[in-house]
Amino acid sequence: MVEYLKRRWVLMVVLLVFVIGKIPHLAYAYYWDESWPYMSAIKAMFNHGISLSPGAMDVDLSRGHPLLFHALAAGWVKLFGCSHIATHSFALFVSLVLIIAI
Repeated sequence: MVEYLKRRWVLMVVLLVFVIGKIPHLAYAYYWDESWPYMSAIKAMFNHGISLSPGAMDVDLSRGHPLLFHALAAGWVKLFGCSHIATHSFALFVSLVLIIAI
């Protein structure tokens, strides 16, 4: 593990700078797709139970999108609460995981 971190120290520094730069933006209000349909769908799934079944929420909320993101975000909300900081930190976490995976 130490060797892995030594070889990828530039990536870790870039990710750290990215996270530090995004911290002030975590408390912003929801904008555009965040407000409708994503947060509405996440809150609906949180209130009615987390599921990957297409029948778990109204079609108008899911808009045909795969429900994995909604289910994971609803689980995150269950753990950390439904504040702007908590929900935006989920999106930041997904972004970091994707950058590391790539």
